[in-house]
This record gives sequence, structure tokens and C-alpha cells, in this order.
Amino acid sequence: MGVFTKIKKKKFFNLLNLYKFNKLERIIETSSGTENTNYFLKIDSKWFVFTLFEEINKKELCYFIKLINRLYYKLNLIPKFIKNKNGKIVNKYKKYFLLSKKIKGINLKKPNKYICKILGKYLAKLHKLNFLKYERNKFHIKNLKKKIKILNLDKKLKNFIKNEFFYIKKNFKKVFKKTYSVGICHNDLFKDNVFINKSKKSVISIIDFYLSCTEKQIFDIAITICDWCFEKKFLKKKIIFFLNGYVSVKNIKKSEILLLPKIIRICSLRFLIERLYKNRLKASFKKKNPFIFLSIIKNIKKHKLRF
Repeated sequence: MGVFTKIKKKKFFNLLNLYKFNKLERIIETSSGTENTNYFLKIDSKWFVFTLFEEINKKELCYFIKLINRLYYKLNLIPKFIKNKNGKIVNKYKKYFLLSKKIKGINLKKPNKYICKILGKYLAKLHKLNFLKYERNKFHIKNLKKKIKILNLDKKLKNFIKNEFFYIKKNFKKVFKKTYSVGICHNDLFKDNVFINKSKKSVISIIDFYLSCTEKQIFDIAITICDWCFEKKFLKKKIIFFLNGYVSVKNIKKSEILLLPKIIRICSLRFLIERLYKNRLKASFKKKNPFIFLSIIKNIKKHKLRF
């Protein structure tokens, strides 16, 4: 969550007339997140999240709403979205927006191995869902290369990224042409998108499905491992617990596990570039460290990570 579009208090009063509310008591800008504009709103003594979609188009929004409705009933982990007076979830103010209940849980900076195992189970449950096929190429290699041209990078980093693109090209057939399990993916299952109860023993909610699409699900697993199981080095116990949780619900092919280090490396390059690109924007959001993914790539290359 963050703020890319400033909205005045008077405008919020007008927008909330679309809903069955009485009193807007407080407005707080959020600083975390890099995709959409978000505000915390206190209305009638209760807290809500106002989300204005910055980049999502109508087709993506339709897919997202259908997915959220399905997940709300199937997984019971999705925050409840508020319907307006006409019974609709989505509204428009220059861009599309919606309102949801604010979650009371916490984000863990250093989750333990048992939480990793629970998360593995929930990710597998998500991957098992049969849902509408929807593909996007937002993170396609060609798009990432376009973003690199815009960035003003030092020579050393530029050469490093160039070598990684060469590595992807060299391993393209091995990684991309394999027969993987394909289906619904979250694509952004970082620690700040998962809420844990205060006792730190269970997952109570997963948010930000705005990047979801139909994809090779081993990439979703790799993205999650990057954030949940790496602290200066890969924490193999956490990875084992996470994967054990996953396979207790849904099987992973041995060939996929063997290629996981290569896939983690490719996903890390994606997020390295994405964060470098986002951090150049002048907006009210908490800039995330892109160089953690540089460390992940270097760690894989140095220690030849195996599962």
C-alpha cells in the first residue's frame, strides 16, 4: 500500500456517499506497497482500507473481482469488500476503487518455520483452485529490458543485470519449456501481504491479489521462498518446512524442485528490476530494498543452492 494519487478530505466525503455510512472520522495515508493508492479510513468507529487502482485495466479488474469472490468463499482468508448502495463492489473516481475491511493481524519480519509450513499449505490450496485462465505479460523479459533502459544504473550493476539476462537466455529451454503445473498464482506473496494472528501461530488473511494470473506455479513458490526463507542466506529448515506444508496439499514434480534454484534466480532478477524502477517514482510510499535480490542471486551463484 502507498499513495500515488492524493485525495482531499472533501472528495472522500463525496465518494463515501456511495455507501451506507454515516460519519467519516479519520483519514490516514499509507506508506507501504508499490502498486496502488491506499488510505486507511475510520468510518462509524470502524477501520477500512480505500484502494484506488493505479495501473489495473477493466479486463484485469473483472478477473480480480471474480477471483476475490471465489477465494472469499473457498479459502476464507480474504478481507471482506464493501458493497455500495447499488450492491456493487467496484466504483470509479478517475480510476477504479474499492473499499475493504481493515485486517487486525500483524506482518512478521522474521517468521518461524511453523508459520512457513502453514503458508505452504495455503499457497497449495490456492494453486489447487480451478479458475478462469488469465495470462498477462507484465513481467515478461522484454518489459523488464525496457525498464532497464530508463534506469540510470552504475556500470557494475548494469553489467551484472546484463549477465543475468544472458543466463536466462542460455537456460531458457531448461526453465521455460518444461511441463510445469500451471494455474492460478498470487505472484506477490511477500511477508507484508500476509497477516498473522497476534499469537504468531496462524495465518488469518492474505491480501493484494492484484498481480494474480495464470502462470507456472513453481514461479509462485520461488517468489515466496525469496522473501520468507532468506535472511542474508537461505534458511534451509524454513524452506523444507514450507515445501513440506505445500506437498501435504498439492504435489510438486521432482523436476520442478531440481530447477527451483534457477527459477528463484530468475524471479529475483524480476524483483530487483521492478523495485529499482518503482523506487525512482516520486510518490508517498515506503521504498523497498531492491538489493536483497542482488544478494539472493549472488548467494545462489556462490553456494550452488540445491533442494
